[in-house]
Amino acid sequence: MKKPTPPRSAHRPNHSGVQRGASLLEVLIALLIFSFGVLGIVGLQANMNIRSTEAKLRADAAMLADEVIGRMWIALPSERDQFQYHADTTCQAGTATAPSRLTAWKAKLDTTIPGAKARIAHDASNGEVELTICWLRPQSNEWSNHVVRARINSNN
Repeated sequence: MKKPTPPRSAHRPNHSGVQRGASLLEVLIALLIFSFGVLGIVGLQANMNIRSTEAKLRADAAMLADEVIGRMWIALPSERDQFQYHADTTCQAGTATAPSRLTAWKAKLDTTIPGAKARIAHDASNGEVELTICWLRPQSNEWSNHVVRARINSNN
């Protein structure tokens, strides 16, 4: 009598199932690496957006500060003290109203940089002006500021 032949799987192992498992594992690892890359790019773009907003606020503050310094340059020397604003405090403190010469400028500041505060100090004895504009940074509760110092001589 002839011996029955055993089933095919008993003679040699079926390697095709192992190969499919390895391929699936490779695909999952590739998806994991790709996902980390996409998350990194999204984080980078969010950080870039925050930095871009901060740079715009700094540029706006510089433009507004230069505008006040320019107005002081063309004012008569006796009128330059009328530009003083929060001269004895930090720019974050106080809610004093702006002098009449700065009403339009203060409105422009409030429109351009919402929540910004300003401080303008003028020393008539040597013509030194210090102008500080402060604002809250986006996405945080930290203050940023832009400080401009100029010397405006009395013969200008």
